[in-house]
Amino acid sequence: MKCPKSIDFEEELPRHPTGKLYKRLLKDRYWEKKTTLYSIVAGSTGLVGSELVKGKFVSLGHVVTALTRRKTIPTLEQVEYKFVDYEKPSSFEHLFQNKNTYLYV
Repeated sequence: MKCPKSIDFEEELPRHPTGKLYKRLLKDRYWEKKTTLYSIVAGSTGLVGSELVKGKFVSLGHVVTALTRRKTIPTLEQVEYKFVDYEKPSSFEHLFQNKNTYLYV
């Protein structure tokens, strides 16, 4: 079920010169407040995963946390690389908090 995050009261609503309600201006105010998307990607250092991170997530403005098993971590700006041991999930479960997107490649 959806519920509003806020209720705003306006003294005057924006209108077209014809008098019609200008809904687009009302919606745009909230899109401007859109929060940053935080993503976590497992498998981000492989061929497919690295291209997805660079080509999609970073280009769309996501803040990316990339999980890797490799000791030598590639350095891509805008990406935070975390070395993890996949056999011990409890050691990296905390990284999944407050993320909007999860991707396992």
